[in-house]
Amino acid sequence: MQKTFQTPQISQTFQVPQTKRKTIFGFPVFNISRFLKPAFALAMFLVVLTSSLGTVGAISVAQNSLPGDFLYGLKTTFEDTQMTFAGTEESKVKLSMKFAGQRVDEIAQIAGNPEKKNNVEQTVKNFTEQLIVAQNEMNKLKISNSEKAVEIAKLVNKQTITYKESLIKTSEQLAYMMPEERTKIETEIDQALVEVNKVQEKSDKIINPIEETKTEIINDIIVPVQEEKTESDSITVEEIIIK
Repeated sequence: MQKTFQTPQISQTFQVPQTKRKTIFGFPVFNISRFLKPAFALAMFLVVLTSSLGTVGAISVAQNSLPGDFLYGLKTTFEDTQMTFAGTEESKVKLSMKFAGQRVDEIAQIAGNPEKKNNVEQTVKNFTEQLIVAQNEMNKLKISNSEKAVEIAKLVNKQTITYKESLIKTSEQLAYMMPEERTKIETEIDQALVEVNKVQEKSDKIINPIEETKTEIINDIIVPVQEEKTESDSITVEEIIIK
């Protein structure tokens, strides 16, 4: 009697382990979708910009930019950084007057340009703000170092003359604008001229504090002398005869 042998069936199933990343020829495949995200695209743009121009190069290019230009924000941001790290009142006065001068130059360049007319009013306001900063820092400098304040005040005086002349010329460049637009800008220019006069008066008082004191003393002396004359004029004829 022959025995039949049955081959045992293998019921086990083998699972092929899945890799975490798909590969092509042994190299991982990157998910390109993240490159399309706005935040990542902006970051890559800044990296490329910084790499191509360099930090110093970008700032250098931005110095020639005008209000409304792509790099103008970088220019003003760099100015704010300089003011933040300025250690003394003297440095802050110099920087604020320097930046005020840059605003004046920008106003002169864009005032006659119809494409830039929307930026004129704000630039004049920025100029006025720099003058206010200069005044505040001059007050502090006068208290902390009066000798240095006089030196800085003389420099400020020279600059204010230039600012006045430039702002007055700017008003003449606005003839092409509509009356409403021109009126708004002229109002801001008038306010800017008021601040220029304030800075000039403040610097004059710092430069000539002695002359100001002498004037007050002289006035005090003159007043009593006039009173004495008035009293002598009021003497009656009878008093003269008695004497």
